[in-house]
Amino acid sequence: GGAASASLEVRLPAAAPAGGLSLARALVAPQGGRVEEEGTPGRGALVRITLAGPAAAPAAPRPAGAGATRV
Repeated sequence: GGAASASLEVRLPAAAPAGGLSLARALVAPQGGRVEEEGTPGRGALVRITLAGPAAAPAAPRPAGAGATRV
């Protein structure tokens, strides 16, 4: 199965400042998430922020010589 994700939807009024979306993208993108916007000028917008689930734990290091074949 894939990693879980979390989403948040926020309805913004038409008079909301635009700089917030740039900030949200700058914070969310490096974490593997995304910010989507659906809107109509003068009517506001629906902003959807999706965060990726926790990354899979890295594989444990193999002990020295593990898996080595003697000839």
